[in-house]
Amino acid sequence: MTTRRLKAKPGSAWPGSDPKHPFGNNDPKEKWGGWLTAADADTGRVRWKYKSPTPMVAAVTPTAGGVVFTGDLNGDVLALDANNGTVLWRNNVGAALGGGVISYQSNGRQRVAVAAGMSPINWPLPKTPAKIVVYGLP
Repeated sequence: MTTRRLKAKPGSAWPGSDPKHPFGNNDPKEKWGGWLTAADADTGRVRWKYKSPTPMVAAVTPTAGGVVFTGDLNGDVLALDANNGTVLWRNNVGAALGGGVISYQSNGRQRVAVAAGMSPINWPLPKTPAKIVVYGLP
C-alpha cells in the first residue's frame, strides 16, 4: 500500500485535502443549489426537504413554536414551518448567510439574530461587511 503525505501549514485551515483547492472546485453559480432536510428524530424518516437556489451553509435553528430559521448565500433569512417545510417568511439582508442563527428572549419579546456577510474565500461571492441582524417577533 502506498501512503501519500499531505503537508499542512500551522495556523491555516486544514480540510485534509489538496492545499491548492482545499474545498474542491466550485460549480458555476448557475448550477448552485442546496437542501435543508428535516428528519424525524425518533424514526429517522425524512419529514420534508427544502430546495434552496444556493448552498445552505448557515446555521439551522428550530424553535418550540414550530418554526425553523436559517438562511442562504443569496442573503435570504428564512422562516420555515417545522411540520412541512413551507416557507412562512423571507427577508433579504443584502449579504450571504453562512454563520449563526439564534433565537432568544429579551424583555419578554422573542428575537432572532443572524450573522450575515461571510468571507468569499470558500464561495465566489461579492465581499460584504459582516453584520448581525436582529429581528423582533410579534
